This record gives sequence, C-alpha cells and structure tokens, in this order.
Amino acid sequence: MSFFEDDHNEPSHLKLAEFESYYKDDQYVFLSADQWEALYQYFMYEAGENDFQKVKFIIYEALSQHQYSVFFTLRMAEIHCRSNNLDQTVSYLELAKTLSPTDFDVYETSAQVYEHFKMYDKAIKNFRAAFHHGANRFDILFQMALCYLNANKKGDALIVFKKLSILQPQNEFVLDHLAMLIFDNEWYTEGLKIFGQVIDSKPYSETAWHYYGNAFAGLEQYDNALWAQEMVIAINDHNYLGHFGIANTYQEQEMYPEAIQKYEELITNFDEDSLIYTNLGYCAEKLNFFEKARAYYRKAISIDLQTPSAWYGIGMSLMAENKFKESTYFLINAYKYGKNEDSHYGLSLAQVHVRNQAYVQAEEIFETLIRIFPEEHAIWIEYSALYSEQENFEMAADTLETASFYLPDSHQINYRLAALNLKLERINKASVYLEKALNSNYKDHNLLYLFDPSIEKDKMIQSLINQYKK
Repeated sequence: MSFFEDDHNEPSHLKLAEFESYYKDDQYVFLSADQWEALYQYFMYEAGENDFQKVKFIIYEALSQHQYSVFFTLRMAEIHCRSNNLDQTVSYLELAKTLSPTDFDVYETSAQVYEHFKMYDKAIKNFRAAFHHGANRFDILFQMALCYLNANKKGDALIVFKKLSILQPQNEFVLDHLAMLIFDNEWYTEGLKIFGQVIDSKPYSETAWHYYGNAFAGLEQYDNALWAQEMVIAINDHNYLGHFGIANTYQEQEMYPEAIQKYEELITNFDEDSLIYTNLGYCAEKLNFFEKARAYYRKAISIDLQTPSAWYGIGMSLMAENKFKESTYFLINAYKYGKNEDSHYGLSLAQVHVRNQAYVQAEEIFETLIRIFPEEHAIWIEYSALYSEQENFEMAADTLETASFYLPDSHQINYRLAALNLKLERINKASVYLEKALNSNYKDHNLLYLFDPSIEKDKMIQSLINQYKK
C-alpha cells in the first residue's frame, strides 16, 4: 500500500490518517525508503507541530527496513547527538561514511554534529570535506566561518568571511557578520581593505559604504568617515544607516550639537528608535543638559523597556548631580537588562551601593560580575576596594590574589597588591608584587600612591622603584 499520491511525492491527508492509525496501534507496515523520507520531512518540517516521538519512530522503522539508507543513518546520528550520546553518534557517522564515502551530506552532518559537541577541529575537517564533495560551497563556507567563531578562532573566521564577501559581495548577511567581527576586534585597517574591495566590486553597495565609513571612524579619520556615509545617502537618500552613520560620526568626534541635530532629523524622517533616543540622551548629557538627557532616555525606555543603556544614562546623569540614592533605581534596571553585555552596568551599581554603605548588595553584584567578566581588572580592583572601604585589608588582598590567577600580568592589580601588602606589613610579598608591576609597566607606578599616598615617603620602596627608572 502506498502512502503517497501518484503525482506528488507528499503524504495526502487521507493516507496520513492511515499512517497515524498504524502508528497509534503499533502495526507493522513496509514502506520504501523514499516514502519514509517523505514522512520524515513532513512531520519534521511541515506538520503544524513538530512531534519528535513520531519523527523518532519514523527513523527507527525506516532504518530497520532499509539498513543501508545513508539518509536515515545520518538521522539516527542526529537523534543520539540530541541525547548527547557521543559514542553512538560517532558510530552512526562512521557507518554513513562507510556506506557513502563521497556523499556531501555525510560530511556536512558530521561537521554539524562535531560542532555541537564542541569538537571544533573535527568539525572543520568535515566542513572541508563537505566543501570538497558538495555543490553548495557558499553555504558550507558560511557554516565553517561560524564554527571558527564558536571555536574562538577569529583570525580564521575572518579569512573565510573575506572569501565569502568575494564570492557574493552583494550578500548583506555576510557583510553584517564581517562588520561585527571586524568592529568587535577593532580591526579597522583590515576593515578598510575588505569593504574597499567589496566597493570596487559593487560600487553601489550601500551596506559596504556604511561599514567602510565605520572603519574610517574607528581609525579616527572622521572626514573620510563622513564622506563614506554621505556616499550611502548619495546612492539612496532614504537609507537609514547612512544618516545614522553621519550622526554617530559627529558623536564620536564629540560634536554633540551637530549630532543632536542629525539624530533629530532621523526621528523626523524615519521610524522612532530607542537607540536614536539613547544616543540623543548621551549627547545631551555630555553637554550637561541633564534634564533634557533624561527626557531622551525616558523616551528610549518607553519604546523598549529593556534598553539598559538608557536606564544607565539616567542613573549616571543623576550621579553627575550627586543624586546617588535617586540613581540607584535606574542603575538596578540597567544591570537587570544588561548585566551580561556590559560590565559597566553592574560596576556603577556596585559603586553606588558602596557609596550608600549597602555593602552586602555591592558584594553580591561583584560576585556576579567576576563570574561573567573574570578578565576585567577594574572589576577586581573595585571589589577589593569594597573591603578596603570597610578596613578589611585581608579580604581586599585575598580578592586580588584570586584576580591574579586570571590576570597574572595586570600591572594595575599587582600595584594594588603591593600597596595592600605594605598596609598589612608583609614587606617581602609587597616587594614581589611591586617588582612584577614595575617590570610590566614602570610609568604607572603612581597607582601605588593612589591607594596610600604615604607610600611615596617610604625610602625602601622608593629605592626599589628607582632601580626600574630608565
């Protein structure tokens, strides 16, 4: 009996009902591999709800009837992958390779599975094999680039994304990923080169011109940055990114009145956006127009409640007016919505708690921050300062001892550890940390005196510092 229409390789409603009956009653029915595959595709991707138990049943039944089916061998590997059963997953992947050693799907699925298990070297090896055997090489390269990113091999990811931009310079999805990688790592010179090459190939690419301008801005070549953003508008006057790029370039140059004017034009000519209002608030705050800044920030929050930078802006503007208690509520919300994306939200809130002598709340925030951002020295130093504020210098030193495991070469932490150990009269230990700090960065040795100005009068310490003077 066939479960499919004669003229379509898809299940019909009537025959699907028959299959449902067989499934419900656990009856045996023999189908061809193609029929099982069509059922799999339907229940996996087309049915109203993904019924995974039904999908599993189809895979097991299909493979029991067609044990040499590469398609269902790979699907079985995926089932075990979903259960995080590495040994069984690899077993089915190897079987699939034995059954069809040149099948593109075998290597692509293997790569995806190994990436799931964070076995990135094996994933890349299989992506390369899929590229060698496959037809859709662009898609494989894109997956490979993302795999490199997941493996934190950003340089390799950049090489692959660069190839993708050459293959499809018009592909904005690729350009967006390239831009994110370049700007997150401040590779502005490389960005100029890559986006310049895209423009040479596609001179009317608005997206490429916009990112070209951002790369100039990153190098503080603001005239060129403005020129590139104006090119975006010359190509398409209704391009939001071009107008935003000009406003943002003014902001980066600290030309705040010009930035405000351009952002206001954006609000008039385009849809309202929480980011525009947040940037308007920032510019007004920098001009010390605190009430106006807070009005902009509140507008951003009214558009998107979960805009941590707007909550943060209100809090910081209140702090600038020494309204520390009033700022707490807004900094709490900034931390609530953005604690994983920017350490400043939590750090500023913790500092306000310290200022308000809410030490327990401050300690809780610092514990969260060091878990999320263990390699940011400023957090550790402020955490240590929390204990110094309470004259618990033992805990202050212990906190920075823990920090030195994550940041052994941080001269900021080593100078502070030297000062703390002097306070605790651990002279030998203080000397060790001071020498490490001086070796690393002599010119910042004044950090030692910020903690305790009396250290500047310590002849032994001054003698040690002078040994490193060049």
